[in-house]
Amino acid sequence: MTSQDLLNDINFENLNYKMTAKHNIIKVIGVGGGGCNAVANMYNEGVEGVTFVVCNTDDQALQNSPIPNQILMGDAGLGAGNDPDKARLAAESSLEEITRMLVDNPDETTNKDGSLKVNTHMAFITAGMGGGTGTGAAPVIAEACQKLGILTVGIVTIPFDFEPRKKMRQALDGIAKMSPYLDSLLVIRNDQIRVIFPDSNFADSMKIADSVLASAATSIVEIITKHGYINVDFADVYTTLKNGGRTIMNFGQASGEHRVARAIHEAMNTPLLFEYDAKNTKKVLLALYTSHTNQIIMEETR
Repeated sequence: MTSQDLLNDINFENLNYKMTAKHNIIKVIGVGGGGCNAVANMYNEGVEGVTFVVCNTDDQALQNSPIPNQILMGDAGLGAGNDPDKARLAAESSLEEITRMLVDNPDETTNKDGSLKVNTHMAFITAGMGGGTGTGAAPVIAEACQKLGILTVGIVTIPFDFEPRKKMRQALDGIAKMSPYLDSLLVIRNDQIRVIFPDSNFADSMKIADSVLASAATSIVEIITKHGYINVDFADVYTTLKNGGRTIMNFGQASGEHRVARAIHEAMNTPLLFEYDAKNTKKVLLALYTSHTNQIIMEETR
């Protein structure tokens, strides 16, 4: 089935999903509990230039979310009970709503060739892998993005090492099913949070995991939506992430003498790298932020 076949099968008049704001070319989609929490963090922090959407099988969780654009997958609204297959079926039953959200074309405007215009050009899919909804539904949403020709980036977490082995198996299986439909994939290992924040308790660690998901998505989004001295536009990000495969997101911070070099060194050696070696990457997109009161001098950029 082609993307246009998929669009032709949809009755846009009879769908429950409604966009509450003008469309943006970038969608940030939270799937399941962890993914929806990450998107809520971005929304509450006022990240601009994107449309936020939350997709869940738990109606109560959606009611508690600040995100106005919501899709309840399936009919029960009671969650997936840590069952990825149940979540997958729920997502498949809501595929029309998901596709309508991605197309984001209520006026049904067409391209020059007569095909329906798809107004989403890039989608971030955030999910915590290992449970039910994120693990089962995220691959379905990723596949829908691919069929519509949308640049798709997956940002997911995998469980802590002390969690049940079944949860880790489910997480890795979900990633394997999602990967073929993604242009780029960022995998964040929750257990590395214990390395960075050894004194955090379990509840705080879960919040940090949601925050890391949000930070990764925010970093890429703001490279596109915020203007710097040397602007990086959507085309630059597209070139870097298109068919990029496994992707690394790193952060570094430094002040004082040699601050730029030390910040880059910290980013290259962050524990969140897991087992990946940044030195072997084929494409790099670098964003450098500095204080307004202590700006970088030209010598520091060499």
